[in-house]
Amino acid sequence: MSPFQKASEESVLPVHKTQIFLMVHLDLEFVHFRADIDFLFFHNEFWAEVSRLYLKPQGHL
Repeated sequence: MSPFQKASEESVLPVHKTQIFLMVHLDLEFVHFRADIDFLFFHNEFWAEVSRLYLKPQGHL
């Protein structure tokens, strides 16, 4: 294995984490922007979606 290939494989995970962080950061900026425009509607829709996706009912754990 060449040093270049080894370095490339080692760099994949940090880059991936950085991309996820930037995506989440941009999503949060978008939430803040939307909240300024139409706070109650978007806030309720956003948390309903978060709850549906991530806060599983106890019976589904």
